Amino acid sequence: MVFLARCVRGMGIPAALELPEPLIGAGPTRLARDWMAAAAAAAVTGSELARDELFAQWLETVAAVLATRRSVSDPAWGRTGNQGTNP
Repeated sequence: MVFLARCVRGMGIPAALELPEPLIGAGPTRLARDWMAAAAAAAVTGSELARDELFAQWLETVAAVLATRRSVSDPAWGRTGNQGTNP
């Protein structure tokens, strides 16, 4: 999710929508595409750059919530080196 936020910041939402697999797996990819399509259609006061930044911040917030949730449900996940080992 943090990687996708970086892509949105660097490329913009329209270009990020073209990524072949913005998140790992078919389900997460569909969900990410739905989120990006909704964000791309949203009218944000300012510019597309402001919209992209707001969406990137939202993605980072979602990533933080998921990481916190995972660390609470599996305390071993937060230990060094374990972040990528759990599904």
